[in-house]
Amino acid sequence: MMRSLFAWATAWVFLLWPVYAIAQNETDALRLTSDYRATSARALGMANAMSAVGGDIGALSFNPAGIAVFRKSILSFSPQLAGGNSHATFFGQEGSATNSDFSFGSLGIVSVQDLRVKNPQSAWRFFNYGFSFARIRDFNTASRVQGNNLRSSLVDQFLDQANDPAVPFSAQGLNENFPFSAYPAYMTYLINPTDTVNKLFTSPVPQGGIRQTDSVAMAGSVNEFAVSLGGNYEDKLMIGATLFLQSTNLSITQLFREEDVADTIPGFNNFTYTQNNTAVGQIGIGLRVGLMYQPIRWLRFGLGITTPVSHILQDGYQTRLSTNMGITGQYDYSSPSNNFNYTLTQPFRFNAGVALFPNAVWLVSLDYEQTSLNQMKMNASSFSDWSNSNNTRIRALFTTRHTFRTGVERRLGNENQWVTRAGFNFSTSPFQSSVETAGADQSAWGIALGGGYRTNTFTLDLGYGQTWQSQYRAMYQAIGLPPVGAVLHNSWWNLMLSLGFRF
Repeated sequence: MMRSLFAWATAWVFLLWPVYAIAQNETDALRLTSDYRATSARALGMANAMSAVGGDIGALSFNPAGIAVFRKSILSFSPQLAGGNSHATFFGQEGSATNSDFSFGSLGIVSVQDLRVKNPQSAWRFFNYGFSFARIRDFNTASRVQGNNLRSSLVDQFLDQANDPAVPFSAQGLNENFPFSAYPAYMTYLINPTDTVNKLFTSPVPQGGIRQTDSVAMAGSVNEFAVSLGGNYEDKLMIGATLFLQSTNLSITQLFREEDVADTIPGFNNFTYTQNNTAVGQIGIGLRVGLMYQPIRWLRFGLGITTPVSHILQDGYQTRLSTNMGITGQYDYSSPSNNFNYTLTQPFRFNAGVALFPNAVWLVSLDYEQTSLNQMKMNASSFSDWSNSNNTRIRALFTTRHTFRTGVERRLGNENQWVTRAGFNFSTSPFQSSVETAGADQSAWGIALGGGYRTNTFTLDLGYGQTWQSQYRAMYQAIGLPPVGAVLHNSWWNLMLSLGFRF
């Protein structure tokens, strides 16, 4: 995609809100390498602190050695309802948005093979294998920023582009250099070549005095199909491996609207600038390996490593600009659709955990996860400059993200069939400490609750989790004017039901 000099000059601002930056840059890499979502109600209720727990479909996304903990075969499926809300204050005015969606968190089957049936003296007690499908990332979010801006307009950025001395003073010059921004503004009479002496474009929209609304809706997910296997050695050492395939589907629709609500600007009523972005990924293949070690009955350690995964992505981008210029008319223009193929390689993911079993009814789990986000890589074979510049910014802007999780489980009842759970998690900022984030560094924290009923023939679990995170939305910046943006206070919730049949 052709990019403007101004967009590159302010790239550090745009990455702080991944939605707004034009596609195919480091913001896409960060968004697509976000933390895993819970894929079972038990894992959700324990805030994903599952690296040393195992015995659950939801644990396999962190440590495949957990498959060796199963003692009976099981068929499990987990429908979920997820949603969130976003709140922002922009020039003293409140803006908010909510969203929700229904999907399947996971569907899986594990087959348990007791090796002692044929060889009672075997030190290898179990060999288990399984297949699972899971939604490991969910992009469904919505946000809205609204306020009366007295200082600037998005049109100022279009004018900066059009009046760049390096751009020919013509419609063709705009189309060749800014086909998704300044040229649509020209085609809808939002900017006009009226100053032919100085060869400058002008606009009827002044610097400020307008109501601005910026709405974003995201949809999509990363889904994973996995084949796992593992072995149990004397109930002390458990090893496992997972071969997985991941597919990506992401769409983003952003509507930026400016209105003359006071009816004080001659020749202008409103305009709406729409950006549509899609990212569809072909299959990415990866390997996850892990082990668990239980030296004594009440203590178990877990370690899981996920190899780098390369996704071949096709990114689509298109803009549309609709204007109402008052008595002069209404105009509408859609840019051509641009498609761009590139490869995103996600870095190693490292998980470690310890699980404590003080007695037959209590379980306490502590987890740590590390992802070196500055090791993400983007590559387009025919555009080495694009690849090098993106990867240079990735190394300069991002750092290692640390995630801490803890979960507790308590069994109740005469036969310990009832279960209650709770958990907490915290993730550090993905940005280098030197990067200015306007007080919203994208660190995140969350709580979880859950419970269930379990017998020898079936399991029924319910889990609920909620996460809070602040982000900075950078909307635009014109030359000589302060950047325009807002801090968003976001929260996401997830309610999941898991039903399993043991056999």
